[in-house]
Amino acid sequence: MGRAQIQSQVLVYILAVIIMAMILIFGYKALIDMKDRARMAQLIQFRSELKSEITSIGLDYGTSKLESFRPPADYRQVCFVNLDHTYEGVNDALLQVEEDLAQVEYIRGRAIIKDGVRDMVSNGLVRKNMFLCPPCSDQEYVGNITILDKDGADTAFRCFGLSQGTLTLRISGLGDRAEISSDKS
Repeated sequence: MGRAQIQSQVLVYILAVIIMAMILIFGYKALIDMKDRARMAQLIQFRSELKSEITSIGLDYGTSKLESFRPPADYRQVCFVNLDHTYEGVNDALLQVEEDLAQVEYIRGRAIIKDGVRDMVSNGLVRKNMFLCPPCSDQEYVGNITILDKDGADTAFRCFGLSQGTLTLRISGLGDRAEISSDKS
């Protein structure tokens, strides 16, 4: 073998390695992009199904259904805020939510929820009453709601944990709004 042949084979191997590396990088980016799109599609589907069920059941007075939803896998809790909730003698929605949030210590995005509610109440921003946690920055308005705590009492704020990736809620129709509770309350 001549010196020129060895040099040309080395060049061919180098080019082959470069092309393989480019194919692997492109394939990896394409897989990551597909995964992100699938997650976004699952999030959109979850939001629309939840909002649809809350709205339709809420308008049907007296109806009560146990519904299951599958949010994307990276969420562990779904938190709801009743922005229209009133305690006896307390008229400030932000104060009510802050009092309920102070009772709950296990929510990692508690400050984000509190800031979001403060902005909505104080600045008149678009109302959002569902927070997907963590990080609690994914927010959505799911309709006019009332929330029951674990004891069945009306509350301004509550988080529902996921069980095996599924959110199970009891949704009851009150005619002008839906009442949300867990299957255990």
